[in-house]
Amino acid sequence: LAGYEMLARLAFGEVDVGYPTSHWVPYVVDSHESIRLARHAILAAEKEAERLPLGEYVSINLTAQNFVDKSLLTRLRRMPLEARKKIVLELTEWHDALKVKGLKDSIAALRNHGFRVALDDFGNRYSSLPILRQIPFDVIKIDSSVVQSNAAADDRFFRAAIEVAKETGAKVVAEGIENERILDRVRSYGVIFGQGFYLDRLAKRRYADDSDRSDDTGHSEGR
Repeated sequence: LAGYEMLARLAFGEVDVGYPTSHWVPYVVDSHESIRLARHAILAAEKEAERLPLGEYVSINLTAQNFVDKSLLTRLRRMPLEARKKIVLELTEWHDALKVKGLKDSIAALRNHGFRVALDDFGNRYSSLPILRQIPFDVIKIDSSVVQSNAAADDRFFRAAIEVAKETGAKVVAEGIENERILDRVRSYGVIFGQGFYLDRLAKRRYADDSDRSDDTGHSEGR
């Protein structure tokens, strides 16, 4: 287990309505609520980072506009260094990120302050190869639409993204691993980091097995 991604859920009162993010996030991104949501995410990530052991991380999604917002940048820079080292900031885009003025400089400054920065959903409608030529990232997350596709064009894109990551020193995370077939394909490409419901089930099964091997003192073996 390498880390966790913190996700926002839409709820009315205490009821989680379970709407897919694609149904409501675009409306938040294009409103003043984007900054408010980002503040909540940053605060929650800092609290989570304080509990995580060394070597694990928590990631949050920020838009390009969030990355250049002065109030959010100030909040991030004031975070304790140990927390910053355990947080990955994911650039997730519903618009063309390269059109946002100052984005490259903001990302460079945040990396200098100890944060890792990831390019989320690489290969989707907006995130493509040009952004990698202009902005260095610590992590490249390949979009699930590419990972799950059997199309030859997507396969070539997947392999090209892996090569670009190698050249830039970035780690690759394959999103959308929903079954063993997809996991085997990702592994065959040499990708060792993944994300998806199938991996979540494997992790829960592993921790359950560890718990079954606990000794009389309650300490688990093999973690």
